[in-house]
Amino acid sequence: MSVQIQNLCKSYDLKNEKLNILKGLNAQINPGEIVAVVGTSGSGKSTLLSLLAGLDSPDQGDIVIQGTSLGQLSPSDMIRFRAQKIGIVFQQFHLVSHLTAFENVALPLDILGTSYSKDQILHALDQVGLKDRTDHKPSELSGGESQRIAIARALITQPDLILADEPSGNLDTETGLKVMNLFFEQVKKSKTMAILVTHDMSLAQRCDRQYILKNGLFS
Repeated sequence: MSVQIQNLCKSYDLKNEKLNILKGLNAQINPGEIVAVVGTSGSGKSTLLSLLAGLDSPDQGDIVIQGTSLGQLSPSDMIRFRAQKIGIVFQQFHLVSHLTAFENVALPLDILGTSYSKDQILHALDQVGLKDRTDHKPSELSGGESQRIAIARALITQPDLILADEPSGNLDTETGLKVMNLFFEQVKKSKTMAILVTHDMSLAQRCDRQYILKNGLFS
């Protein structure tokens, strides 16, 4: 099974003109692959990520994840599918401020109503080197620690696909490198497909393949 991007088109109405962002993207991500999507600011990377996450709908085309067409899912089915099958690592971390590290990692399982053990969450925290931060809230964590919690949270449901949006973009160079080393290590260990959106070619080259997004198309 794989992720298939099929003739994906997306545009937005801007005042009196139509702004075409994506103009017929086609791609396939194979099981276990980490693929980079590289492009300049405004090239449509964030738009593509929103479509892949089912947070927005294309004007034309479809995305098929592990045999499921996102275009065929109802809004409620899409929410559950995303929670079960897709893990997302945001540039801004997006941890819940009033929850502890433990509770943030467990949150996707709580939302799904999936039973889990304390040891399962502690193991996930240990995998990202933060077992000693179990009871800390985001305000008590550094940026690098917050992003490591976000990586653990994205992987806790054993998703089919990880979407990562400039995960080191808010971190200093040294911390960013450590976080990305951890990201690649954990994703490869989980054998999960991943799409890394980045403007950093050095990170893109660490992926199995690279797609360059330019003028609404892959090159």
